[in-house]
Amino acid sequence: DDDDDDDEFMREYRAQRMAEMQSAVTFGSVVDITRDSFVEEVTTPSAERVVVVFMTRQGCSDCETMDAALRALAPKYPRTKFCRIPHRECVPNYPDRLTPTLLVYTNKDVAKSFATLAPFGGPHMTPEGVEFALREVDARACPSLADETEQEIETRRAAYIAGVIARIADSKALNDVADDDDD
Repeated sequence: DDDDDDDEFMREYRAQRMAEMQSAVTFGSVVDITRDSFVEEVTTPSAERVVVVFMTRQGCSDCETMDAALRALAPKYPRTKFCRIPHRECVPNYPDRLTPTLLVYTNKDVAKSFATLAPFGGPHMTPEGVEFALREVDARACPSLADETEQEIETRRAAYIAGVIARIADSKALNDVADDDDD
């Protein structure tokens, strides 16, 4: 009987440790995936953590902007899995005009999708804008925000808005210089 109790204890202990180790899995980068690996890389892990799927298109400047934002966020939030897949490999005949697209997976299903940069501030978007959008879908996507006070969140929002305004001003200044050069 004691041996059976010991065996049962060890089985439970091993199962508990495995669960802890699985929940501690970290990523820290944007992982390239394929259609064939989608269930293994996205659907299955989304039962335990948030998975962000970036549907991208080669030669798309907005996709490059989103890629830079996700590469900045991935190391900051290593428990969130960030994946990248060509848009038509993910969804055949997916319209080019809807790229970049983010799919936020939780509980083995799409919790939210974002098409184009518009939901993040358009061409002047920042990684912080993506971070806030992901946080609104599921707090686990950007867990450090969960510990912030309302004042700290407001400060981050103000910084985000200031960043967007600065990018718009920079863009306008570049356009003004280009217009002057045309004269």
